[in-house]
Amino acid sequence: MKKRLPLLLLGALLAACMSSSDATSPEQHTADFHTENAQRLYDGGHYEKALQQFNKALELESEDESALLGRAWSLLFLGESQAIQGNRKADDTLEAAEAAFLKLQEVDYGANQFKVDLGLGKIHVIYGNLYATRARLIGDRSTGRGPSASEDQAVEASLTQRDTEFLEAQKYFKAVLRANMQYTPAR
Repeated sequence: MKKRLPLLLLGALLAACMSSSDATSPEQHTADFHTENAQRLYDGGHYEKALQQFNKALELESEDESALLGRAWSLLFLGESQAIQGNRKADDTLEAAEAAFLKLQEVDYGANQFKVDLGLGKIHVIYGNLYATRARLIGDRSTGRGPSASEDQAVEASLTQRDTEFLEAQKYFKAVLRANMQYTPAR
């Protein structure tokens, strides 16, 4: 009897789990459920999984502000981590993040507007850093034999693009600062 007791308890536990999972089937999950799940994944640094959950939330409620912002930020951090790893998907992911933030910029999100501007600024900082790295790598490759004219032009073009990206980022960061200077906390 003592050996059967753990098996009976395990069977009862499995039955309870199966019946509770039937009550909350994926078809019954709300946009809020997916958004909250995505936020936990995002906070844990699991940006690809968070992106999937934000997309599920948006399938159920296409104008959910939290899901739209979360999706854009997940794309941004996913693209940044891909870029750091040298993943060729990084450019596509960062472009998707920029497009998501630009679409969000078309709507006034009130108190959350700074999150949109901050995201756009961060994307341009990432691009600027990538162009700076590209210029450094081209310069490093030519060490010892002297750079060719085409390498000099490539370095100069990358540095010019880096400066352009940093100026664009500065524009968005200044907008965030201006918006926050006007903010007065409730007393």
